[in-house]
Amino acid sequence: MPVPTYQYPIFPIVNLIGNWITGGDDPTEEQITAAMPNRFNGEIYPARNQYISYFGFSVPSSKLIRRIVENSPILEVASGTSFLSRLAARAGADIVATDIFEKKYMFKPGIWFDTEKMDAREAIARYPGRTILMSWPELYSWTEGVLEEMSPGQKIILIADVRGGATATDRFYDMLDQDFVNIETFSLPSFPEFQDYASIFEKRP
Repeated sequence: MPVPTYQYPIFPIVNLIGNWITGGDDPTEEQITAAMPNRFNGEIYPARNQYISYFGFSVPSSKLIRRIVENSPILEVASGTSFLSRLAARAGADIVATDIFEKKYMFKPGIWFDTEKMDAREAIARYPGRTILMSWPELYSWTEGVLEEMSPGQKIILIADVRGGATATDRFYDMLDQDFVNIETFSLPSFPEFQDYASIFEKRP
């Protein structure tokens, strides 16, 4: 799979995560935080836009990738560039990436990992029982269908902004509260002005 060509100048956070994705050592959370743009020098949005154009919205950590591997086999839905699937597969995860390949954001879907073209409900039906990986769910009702389609006992690893922020609907979060058990939640590296976290949920019987 061809590696995307970077445009210069490259912001440090893009360079750091890019090196990791293309075979470099796992960065520490301290290194990721240090590579983030300074909120006071006007670089937050240029750096974040460049990051999104290459990878997507979430910033991973070694802990996140370990949790994905530990909960294999994995089905990533709405995988975007599929960079998380690439990192997880390199670390030993059995993972399938899926996306509808709708070009609505500034990145190209499926550029980092072999990705099957299908919507989330179809993917869950085709690959039953796998732990779902979902990163930065959109503010649209289709995301609720992911939770509806899941079977009792099935897990989901959710990467999202805080409730009321830039990810998912209120009903999506209500469904998590009502129909799922929260196994673990931990913070993730985030661009300034965002507050990302990862949670592992299991659907109630």
